Amino acid sequence: MPSVIGPLFSLEAKGTIGKCITFQGKKAGFRAGLIPTHSDSQSALQLSQRAYFSQAVAYWRSMDTAERNVWNSWIE
Repeated sequence: MPSVIGPLFSLEAKGTIGKCITFQGKKAGFRAGLIPTHSDSQSALQLSQRAYFSQAVAYWRSMDTAERNVWNSWIE
């Protein structure tokens, strides 16, 4: 819920309404705009890195406790 000093769309509205519009105070003044979102890039390099990481996670989960302790002892 935005904290509003004065009526909404006034000079000092701050916060977010409905997870879609946000009111911000900047050095140049106050502004209303959309909430910035991260675009989930699907580049070939990123997809291959995700696949490698998924394989490593699957391998780690398939290990028993003794094998994990061996790997963890190298880290310490």
